[in-house]
Amino acid sequence: AVIGPGIGTYGKGAELLKTVLSRYDKNLVVDADGLNLIASDKELRNLAGYFSRNGRKLILTAHLAEFARLFGRDINECKRNILFYPKELANELHCTVVCKDARSVVSDSNEKKIYINVSGNDGMATAGSGDVLSGVLGALMGTGLGSFECACVGAYLHGAAGDLAASRHGKLSMVASDIVEELDNILI
Repeated sequence: AVIGPGIGTYGKGAELLKTVLSRYDKNLVVDADGLNLIASDKELRNLAGYFSRNGRKLILTAHLAEFARLFGRDINECKRNILFYPKELANELHCTVVCKDARSVVSDSNEKKIYINVSGNDGMATAGSGDVLSGVLGALMGTGLGSFECACVGAYLHGAAGDLAASRHGKLSMVASDIVEELDNILI
């Protein structure tokens, strides 16, 4: 499942995330508002940290500003330490972290290595693009791959689809649905 996009950062959104983190028994991807809730609520952060302890997989997909809120540091400091801080957060929360920036970094609490994704382009900094990635990751989680592998493959596929969308529509004109349309061409 994927949780976070559009749930809001207070009230029912927080209640929904708390229920999912404490009761859901399958693999989970958290994005957008879900990340901001975890960053601002100690109970939700603790639940996220315990989520993977029963064999479930958890992937957090944070753009750099969301990551800075989650990590509790200045965004510029996080950018300077993008090869190191995602691993620290992954270790703290026992999960896989995708830190999205010009070159996204994937770290996992169970892996000694990191993955730097080189597919994608700056035209992907458009509303809904991150939601597309979280959907791709949610779909990949059902394949039986480990969460680190899912995150690496998903980041690459998302970026490659974004590159095709940019070549067809231009970086300035592309929207998230253009990336979705190109996923079919990547997966054929």
